[in-house]
Amino acid sequence: MPRDAIARMFDSELDAFAQLAAGLRPDQWEQPSLCDSWTVREVISHVAFHTHRAGPRQLLGNSEKWHARLGAEAHADTNDGLVAWLGSRAADSARRSRINLCELVIHQQDVRRPLQAPREYPETTMRSVLDHCTTATGNLLVIGVLRRHGRDLRLVATDVDWSSGTGPQVHGTAEALLMAIAGRRAALSELSGPGLSTLDQRVSAAEHKASAKG
Repeated sequence: MPRDAIARMFDSELDAFAQLAAGLRPDQWEQPSLCDSWTVREVISHVAFHTHRAGPRQLLGNSEKWHARLGAEAHADTNDGLVAWLGSRAADSARRSRINLCELVIHQQDVRRPLQAPREYPETTMRSVLDHCTTATGNLLVIGVLRRHGRDLRLVATDVDWSSGTGPQVHGTAEALLMAIAGRRAALSELSGPGLSTLDQRVSAAEHKASAKG
């Protein structure tokens, strides 16, 4: 996919996420998200950093130090400052990254789902994100696991023209499939098909492994 097309999708998702953040009530910032025991605020701060950092060099060494430094420069210690940071123009290199596009959609849903603030995503965006997250590279760099949750399964979207893989089928909306292969248990109840039990077991195993590390 042309990088300019990715940049346009990135801009749209960044704007939608910033608008969502701008409308949050004070209590909603501290609500749990779907992501790794993070609050809504922690997810938004994470996304603001990763979409506005100056390339890989700010992940080398101590990324937490860079996060704190850039957050301080953006006055992200306040909710208004964090909203402004999230919604500010990102560098072209960040806008053209499919990894960043995937992060924007997945983490946006980490916030939208528990807040019951659904959004209908453009079909082209969902297909692009699913295509990338079902590759070995996307799985590792976006989802952060070595073995794909959807391996040896046939994933079939019921609301857009998209499918991937071979094996027992799992059916559901593109968004639910994406969140499930990203390890979000909340999406599994919205899926069906003979491969669902396998997908469920893999998500459970990853959760157990993560909790053991923690």
